Amino acid sequence: MEKRRIALLSIFGLVALSAAGFYSRPVTGNSETKSLRFPSGLVPDPYELYESLPNYRALDEDKISKETDLSDSFPPPGDQGNQKSSVGFAVGFGLISYFEAEKNKRENISSINPISKEGQSVFYSPAYIYNQLNGGKDSGASLLEGLILAQSRGSVPLKEMNYTPSQFRSKPGANLIELGRETRFARIFKIDSNELFHLKHSISRRNPVVISFLTYENFLEAHGPAVYQSASGELLGAQSLVLIGYDDDKKAFRVWNSWGREWGDSGYLWISYSLIQKLTRAAYTVVPATDSKLYSEKQVLAILDEIPSTGRDLRPPNEIYATRGEFKDKIRVTWSKDPKAIGYEIYRKRKGEAKFQNVGLSRQTQFDDFGTQTNLAYTYRVASLDEHRISLPSHDSNEGYTSNDPKTNEIVPITNLTASIGKYYDRITLEWDSHLTADQYSIYKWNPSTKIFRFLGKSDKPGYVDYKASKNGDAELYRVFPHRKNLTGEGSKYVSGFLDPGKNIKLIPSQVTASKGLYSNKVIIEWDGSTNAIEYVVFRRKNVDDEWAKIGKTSKTNFTDENPPLTENDYAVSAVYDNHHLSAPSDYDTGYATSLSKRAEVSQTPQIINISESTSKSSVSIFWKKRPNIEKYSVLVRKKEERDWNLISNPEGSADETTISNLEKNEFYFVSIRAKESNKEESLASTPVVIVLSEIVKDIKKVRTFGESSITKFVGPWTAMYWDGKSNVKPVKLEIQSDDSQEEYTLKWNDKEFYRGKFAVDSHILEEKGKWKINLSPSADSLSAEFKEKNLLPEKGHLSFVRE
Repeated sequence: MEKRRIALLSIFGLVALSAAGFYSRPVTGNSETKSLRFPSGLVPDPYELYESLPNYRALDEDKISKETDLSDSFPPPGDQGNQKSSVGFAVGFGLISYFEAEKNKRENISSINPISKEGQSVFYSPAYIYNQLNGGKDSGASLLEGLILAQSRGSVPLKEMNYTPSQFRSKPGANLIELGRETRFARIFKIDSNELFHLKHSISRRNPVVISFLTYENFLEAHGPAVYQSASGELLGAQSLVLIGYDDDKKAFRVWNSWGREWGDSGYLWISYSLIQKLTRAAYTVVPATDSKLYSEKQVLAILDEIPSTGRDLRPPNEIYATRGEFKDKIRVTWSKDPKAIGYEIYRKRKGEAKFQNVGLSRQTQFDDFGTQTNLAYTYRVASLDEHRISLPSHDSNEGYTSNDPKTNEIVPITNLTASIGKYYDRITLEWDSHLTADQYSIYKWNPSTKIFRFLGKSDKPGYVDYKASKNGDAELYRVFPHRKNLTGEGSKYVSGFLDPGKNIKLIPSQVTASKGLYSNKVIIEWDGSTNAIEYVVFRRKNVDDEWAKIGKTSKTNFTDENPPLTENDYAVSAVYDNHHLSAPSDYDTGYATSLSKRAEVSQTPQIINISESTSKSSVSIFWKKRPNIEKYSVLVRKKEERDWNLISNPEGSADETTISNLEKNEFYFVSIRAKESNKEESLASTPVVIVLSEIVKDIKKVRTFGESSITKFVGPWTAMYWDGKSNVKPVKLEIQSDDSQEEYTLKWNDKEFYRGKFAVDSHILEEKGKWKINLSPSADSLSAEFKEKNLLPEKGHLSFVRE
């Protein structure tokens, strides 16, 4: 009886402590006492890690509403008590709880009490996040490192690891960490706090934005629905807040805090756009990992039948780079490859203009734009093309320009860097697009102890295998730098990969390819599989009007469809896991067989090894691998979207090249060759290659004078607040000046000149490469700067500036 009484008292004690953590009343008194009641709890984010994050992108013409409010779908404001655990609340209790509720289609979670039985299951633990970051001391944590931890280990429901303000040393065990991995993030993006449109765009797409925000004394006293407009009093530190809404009429963001319901407006607050720009140290948005749900065979077929006959939407490239002053006569544009694309359309506009113009085509993931004017800034978009479709345009590239004084580095960053996600139990593999100019790559891996990316190894191919990856399944972060001789290009953005030591991850097959006319009376389907799959099920749709059907199983990552219908057939694959449940189906690919009858032995299929295009001559030269005993070749050409091949020529058997003339410019063609050996039938057609003669559209409009350039809008003094990560903040003054000729600009730092240089007309970037970069806001009301050397700031970092 006495033991039962003690147990009941313990349970009630835990509930009381939880209630104190989430709903304790604020302490009143002087500001020092209040700062203890409302501890800020943030330390600065490691700059190398911040720099490696990709930027959140949105198209300028994307429409967003004038107001958005995610309050009902977000957890109620918690209360961290006197613990410096705002990172744990913003990331674990806030973001993870929100995304899990969205995934499970649970609505109005803001009305659920965190200490109720339902709340203990629905809301996720802030202690799980914070206690793994604080090193056993209640000294706060980095917001970005909290997000990275969530990308690796996620979090667990409160019922598994509750929150008590007095407990910050207890850490989750291995079983809880494995449970937490089910909720981890897939990707983290940074948002420039000066880019109000991007902040609002993310929220309008139901992705809250988490920020680190400098807090002053009067922030503690914020109360009611009034907009918090200005900071006053002493700096107390920085706090993790979540932007869950905005209102253009108020010109303010709705923020979620973890200082209890009696702070602000029941735990929320409106903060003006301008103050968010001024006091935000960093802003991030995340993408949750996809759910690895399993299905029955019938459910997979139902999913496939929902896919339109045109297949998945053709995707535009997601990485686009333009050179900035590396060349005198051209801007080189590169982008990530889409495996479904046969080519790309390139669009260009001046920075100061509204509309893009189609300026050329490319069969590769590169375009050299010789149609630009010197020292004038442009941005680019790229669309993917297949046989019958064109994707939406990509987001804008960075701005690019030529220069009369070219830089020495003309190596653009790599694209499509990926790391394997649970594919292996003993290694992480890295892959990226083949680089057009680099001859070597350096691979770096994030070290959370030293807080830098450390050199891991080198590769002369677009790939690397890390056999030293964390064996417990934690995420590893990587960057890759391209080299050519003694030159080094910009580093890639980070990617995350991890092992699957428990062999529990259930991957969807990817990179499905089906042969297209390469074989007689058969189609070969290949894909990337999963080491945990028992086998694979292959599905086929023989034409766009038919339903999908299962055509076979295999334990391999390839399958041969013997004697398929002599039409174009669609193929998709699902992996089979425990209890014979299937993964979601892969993207499908289209393939077909030829009906060549084998009356005699068939000649070996030739291979095209190189292409040389001459736009000025309207011709293309094709080269293939020379072989003995060839009587003749047949060169076949067809235009994009046409089904029939046209015989262009029959080169002699001794030839290893031919030239195709009189091609239309700005049109995609396919080229294939066949070979005829002595006493054998003509071969099957070689794998087709794409050719295009792109005529670049030149920009011949008159260049505006400097007096009309966008940089004139930024002339004058700007101020920022440099925070040392503790309780000290120093105002920093940056002044932009232009000389009488209006061809150069001068920069002053705290009234002392530190740089004088030339600029590209309409450019929104001022930089000294490798040292510092200043981004000018399109709205001309703010700017941000990154510093990679310690000559202006005590350490590498970034600042947001507003007009003085």
